[in-house]
Amino acid sequence: VRKRLCEISATTIQRAVRATIARRQYSELKKQQNVIASSIEIQRAVRGYIARKQYHDTTKRLASSIVMQRVARALIARNGFKHLVRKRLCEISATTIQRAVRATIARRQYSELKKQQNVIASSIEIQRAVRGYIARKQYHDTTKRLASSIVMQRVARALIARNGFKH
Repeated sequence: VRKRLCEISATTIQRAVRATIARRQYSELKKQQNVIASSIEIQRAVRGYIARKQYHDTTKRLASSIVMQRVARALIARNGFKHLVRKRLCEISATTIQRAVRATIARRQYSELKKQQNVIASSIEIQRAVRGYIARKQYHDTTKRLASSIVMQRVARALIARNGFKH
């Protein structure tokens, strides 16, 4: 009867320890999910900021090129060149200005793209580091809990063994 009572007690202790470990693991999993959701939210915000900035820069450049063309055409008209020369210069100037503006826009867009890729790479690196930290912490906690349950089982068995020798 006493042996059966000791076995039931050991089983109850093990069940309680396992339940505590399971609750802690569940809590850690919830924390991990919150960290991942936060990093995704940060990425979304950064991508939105980059897109808005690109849109603003593009519209600003487009407006600048239109103003430059208008100024160039006004200059040509004021200088009093002949009609044919004026028309030819206007076409050459407009295409030259457009080509220069488009090249500048393309260089800036390429630069922005590189910056955006760096931001994405940085956020991926942050996620990798956070996931690694979480995995190491979980491993450490699990091994600690396992060692604790082994020690508790050893103590419980020692108590059972001692009590068995006394009676």
